Amino acid sequence: MQILVPVDMAELGRTWLSENGCPACAEPLPRELADSLPLTLVQPFGGTRDVEVLDRHAVRLYTWADTYEDAITECGRAAAVLKAMEGHIVNGTQVYSVVVSALPYPAHDPLHEDIPRACTTLDIYARATITEI
Repeated sequence: MQILVPVDMAELGRTWLSENGCPACAEPLPRELADSLPLTLVQPFGGTRDVEVLDRHAVRLYTWADTYEDAITECGRAAAVLKAMEGHIVNGTQVYSVVVSALPYPAHDPLHEDIPRACTTLDIYARATITEI
């Protein structure tokens, strides 16, 4: 029997962004977020196994910056950098396609009231991990 073992898309996205000039993290956020700006959080929130060897990962990017304008700009840049993963192998995973499913928009952060944040979402299609039990 095969079981679903999704790729760690938070780490995959964080690695690609960091290697391509976009400061990024997976959860948890740094304690001193204000000292790390701009910063993009890569947060997977589900997906589907479209066919036996292809997973669609729904990913949300949250970007904090000094102003909302900067947050939206940096969030859009991070999305473009992730879009460039198409056709590459990242952390041992073949990435087939990246679709930006929402343009960056201001996204108030109630946990960091004084730091502007923007958000966007992407669908990342990558080779599935097949595990037999």
